[in-house]
Amino acid sequence: MTTFQDIGATAETVGEAAEIDLALDNVNIIPDSLCMACGASGETRLMMTKIPLFREVIISSFSCDACGEKNTEVQFGGETQERGCRYRL
Repeated sequence: MTTFQDIGATAETVGEAAEIDLALDNVNIIPDSLCMACGASGETRLMMTKIPLFREVIISSFSCDACGEKNTEVQFGGETQERGCRYRL
């Protein structure tokens, strides 16, 4: 049977954890993010914002100065909203 290491314990030994504050419309910069293209250190920016009549989303952007790799993602944030309602006429 294969045993796996605890990811949290491994992450703590790698270095100082980045403090991330996901308050609405607050941009967080994580300066030492691993670039998946070249293995160098890049920069990640995170921002949580609310889209009216929809929900909260997390916008993330990564860029690497060493190789020029860039990536942008939008992910759902916050809690899942209740489902809609059905109207019968």
